[in-house]
Amino acid sequence: MNIPDIANQGSVDRSGDRLTDRAREKAVIISPAPARGVEDRATISSSSRDTLAAVEGLAERARAHGEDRSGKVAAAAAMVESGALISDAVLQSTAERLLDSGFLAG
Repeated sequence: MNIPDIANQGSVDRSGDRLTDRAREKAVIISPAPARGVEDRATISSSSRDTLAAVEGLAERARAHGEDRSGKVAAAAAMVESGALISDAVLQSTAERLLDSGFLAG
């Protein structure tokens, strides 16, 4: 950028900021090579493993009931989409039913 006469001209010469077509053709993009001998590692904490086991246990218990609930699921999905289930009373009722059913008991 060339700004020596900005006070007199009231503008900034930005011609040096743009690549010419010829310079653009010669532009080379350099990307770093992957590090050699370095491997990514991930670990899962014991509390995460416990949570996974609990979730899988709940899923297995739900599958063990064996009944076809697709109609109930479709009706519930429609209620969720309509916003009919967004209220404190519905949340309280749902929580009580889950606790009373023993479904969440280990």
